[in-house]
Amino acid sequence: MNSSTSIGQDNFLENLIKEYNEGYLPHSQLFIDGNGYGALPLALALSQTILKGAKAESPSAVLDQPDLHCFYPTLTSSKNNASEISGLWKTFCLETPFGSIFDWVQNLDGGNKQGSIRVEHIVALQKQAALKPFTGKSKVFILWGIDLLLAPAANKLLKILEEPPVGTYFILICEQSEMLLPTITSRCQISKLPPISAEALKQAAEKQFSKTPSDALIKNAEGSWRQMHKTLSNLEGQQQLESLWIKGLRLAFKARANKQIVLPLFEWAQELAIQNRENQKQFMLYGLGLIRDALMVNYQAADLHRFNSFTGFDLNKFAPYIHGDNVFDLQALLEEAHYILGRNANAKILFTHFALELSRLLNRKESSLLE
Repeated sequence: MNSSTSIGQDNFLENLIKEYNEGYLPHSQLFIDGNGYGALPLALALSQTILKGAKAESPSAVLDQPDLHCFYPTLTSSKNNASEISGLWKTFCLETPFGSIFDWVQNLDGGNKQGSIRVEHIVALQKQAALKPFTGKSKVFILWGIDLLLAPAANKLLKILEEPPVGTYFILICEQSEMLLPTITSRCQISKLPPISAEALKQAAEKQFSKTPSDALIKNAEGSWRQMHKTLSNLEGQQQLESLWIKGLRLAFKARANKQIVLPLFEWAQELAIQNRENQKQFMLYGLGLIRDALMVNYQAADLHRFNSFTGFDLNKFAPYIHGDNVFDLQALLEEAHYILGRNANAKILFTHFALELSRLLNRKESSLLE
């Protein structure tokens, strides 16, 4: 993504810097950012202030500082050595600072593996924390992706968060705070990053892509530069994602009345099952947005929807099939599938079940129409 600044989070950063300058900045921070709002660029900018007393001219300068230490998920059996992983991390910070945990693990040839932050990482952190700062009076430890912090490692980290060495600051970054032990979160100042403003997204897109995004694209990004960047840099992929959903919706509608359609519906499910794990999760998230927007249109709140079709799909024709008698069950179906995918579910079984349930729910009539 090649962004050197914390897009749209200037006010947030200024407040943190003010706390630091006034001596009120806690030694342990937790940034919650599950949507690509810019926690990593924010952490790097704050680190520069702590270590040098001024904003960095580039993230590269921050990453090269000897008193900044970064820890992140790695694979237990990685093909890369420590030096290669460190180089990959620096490249990730410079080129994809708004990327997800999955984006990072893919750099390690992780496939569907998720990686983890393990005891050996925290032992290394403890050793670094015990040393004096190399240049100044402070040290900063960024722990990125601590959603994947294993319990034994969390217990070791807990002790140093309780009694941090003088001049040592910890910045923890996660996508899902519910994955963390309460004893970890209770020892941090918790900040849930706000969505990036539409104007900031527009300016960033104009700067990096030399094009002005439509209002529909900005709305669809929901304040996420990660989402905006993925859309603008991969329009073909967005079209494929939408086409896959449309294909499934049409088969699901027909399968209820025509049993011969069940086999093509199962084939569609298997088409989903062979996708990589991140694509499968993105499929579910896309579906949640689609269902929500269809409901808004059906209930005469079209101004609130964010849907932007890349294939000419008419949301108005789909909207009547999403109503109060099936929307909550559809939402639960998608959210459960997304959750289970993150826990290495059997994709073939999951998507076969998903296809059948989708057909059943989409064909459920609205009770008001039956009266």
